[in-house]
Amino acid sequence: MASCPANAIHKDEKTGIVKINALECIGCQTCNMVCPTHIPKFYPDMKVSIKCDLCNGDPECVKYCSPWAISYVTREEAETILKEVYEKR
Repeated sequence: MASCPANAIHKDEKTGIVKINALECIGCQTCNMVCPTHIPKFYPDMKVSIKCDLCNGDPECVKYCSPWAISYVTREEAETILKEVYEKR
């Protein structure tokens, strides 16, 4: 968020979801360069950077993934799952 010269990146304090407002984005791609997880992607056709906004906390991809390959969990739940997976190795 701090890297955006247009202040187009906002974090919902209640949910923690970070969003990029495409109407405010100037397409400088600074967020793409500084994000340690490489989440924002630049879309040249639209000349903006975009990232998943988790459908405001109700991700459609999770609801309609027929093999249940993806799930939406809290950060705490994700950390617990990762510890369980990687500590078994």
